Amino acid sequence: MKASGSAPFKASFPERHFSFGIAEQNLVGGAAGLAVSGSIAFASALAGFLSQRACDQDINAVCFNNLNVKLVGTYGGLTQEKNGGMHIGVEDLAIFRCMPNIAVVVPADRVELAGAVEAIARHCGPVFLRVAREPPRLPEACSGSRLG
Repeated sequence: MKASGSAPFKASFPERHFSFGIAEQNLVGGAAGLAVSGSIAFASALAGFLSQRACDQDINAVCFNNLNVKLVGTYGGLTQEKNGGMHIGVEDLAIFRCMPNIAVVVPADRVELAGAVEAIARHCGPVFLRVAREPPRLPEACSGSRLG
């Protein structure tokens, strides 16, 4: 919950929050089941694990069935290097882009993230939303530009 930022949701809606532990395949399978029953399911895990460990469930349970599941890959990119190579999620975008029926969304910053969450909740069908661990470091404003 800490990595995904879902603790406030759990506090507000404990009956609508389910923890699957470190079992990404079960997480995606559970989300697919919720979607079949008519719910909009948001499932969150590390981007590298969600795309690789649960790849079979992503494709066969969610994408082929065009289910209304929102897969949220946290710590996307090179933001988890201190935890070792298996935590680095750089293949996730390529993997999800190859799956049928799924939209892939990668917001650039917190402002885009807020809008993206609302947009994917309204979208009927599978979505992969990739979020980084920390907000991007934006360059300082340029004091002027010149060509050449």
